[in-house]
Amino acid sequence: MKRLFYLSLLLITLLASSCQSGDNLDFLSRAGDVSDANTLINLYSTEIENSSDYRAYYNLAYIYLYEKDYENAEKTLLEAISLYPDTYRFYSALLYLYDETGNEDQELELIRKMLSLNYADEDLRNRLMRILDGREDEEAFEVAIETIEYYPDNQIAINILAKRYPFFLSRAVVNSTEEDIKNFDLPLMRFALSPLFNPEGYKENFLSLSGGTIIESTEGN
Repeated sequence: MKRLFYLSLLLITLLASSCQSGDNLDFLSRAGDVSDANTLINLYSTEIENSSDYRAYYNLAYIYLYEKDYENAEKTLLEAISLYPDTYRFYSALLYLYDETGNEDQELELIRKMLSLNYADEDLRNRLMRILDGREDEEAFEVAIETIEYYPDNQIAINILAKRYPFFLSRAVVNSTEEDIKNFDLPLMRFALSPLFNPEGYKENFLSLSGGTIIESTEGN
């Protein structure tokens, strides 16, 4: 519990030091004292109305995601993206949401948008190729060819191209599963599913930095 407290304190201190206004400092300090989801939602919503703080948008979406309120999480993230189109964190969180809800069409649309910001992202390309290949979409071959130019050893691209081009057959992995393929994880940046500052005591847990797994505190409930 002490480790959790000091980590939270460090995050709050670092972010508070970068704030330019007293209002934001107060916002950060108040967020560190609450543990109820509804209280946090009201706090972040009020901050958005007052200042459109990008951190409040993200933490509001984070709480909605944690509570599995995907409708409000999506609404918050889409609004944030419209205001901060270059903030990759929002896209990653939205991609996580679409994967959780099984909304593959919106996931495809979002991946294409994310690739326009980061054209060579291997994880994004892997996800795109897997979806297209599963649909037997001709575009899978086009993306695979592009991907091989950046990543000559990309196993997903090799497997797709081997279906059409004999040159790749010797390098293909027959009957491969996702566990057999390098870099198949969703393209969640390491901080994509962690709050920008932790509401101290909020159910005493965090979403894992490595992909959304909930890490429970070993102390208390």
